[in-house]
Amino acid sequence: MKYLFRAQFNDGTGLTQSPDDTNPNGEGSSFSYLLEQEKLHGGVKEFFLEGEQSASVNLIDGTFTINGVSFGAHDQDLEPKDLRLIYFREVKQRIHGAEIASSEISRFFIGWQYTEDGKNHQQTIFLT
Repeated sequence: MKYLFRAQFNDGTGLTQSPDDTNPNGEGSSFSYLLEQEKLHGGVKEFFLEGEQSASVNLIDGTFTINGVSFGAHDQDLEPKDLRLIYFREVKQRIHGAEIASSEISRFFIGWQYTEDGKNHQQTIFLT
């Protein structure tokens, strides 16, 4: 995989995605394991993508970092609280007839979201 994730939890422990993207407990992916561990360790503090480039999202203050440069991508009056992780991969597939001819991950997204007054707010960035 082009980028592997690493998560730092609020209790100081961490988790690094395995190159084969497997769950150490058996079924599912590394990310499903991350979700299990997040509940046990008080939530994710910072989430990283590491590979050809590096990027992270800080779920305490809402800042992003790409290749060592930190920045905010939100309204200046945002007072972050209870930010939740967003992580997903965009996959492009080519279909020939009824078969998937090829499949590739084209973009890796990270970010945060929170709910205020019943409205969901979110901010993401992506690496290609």
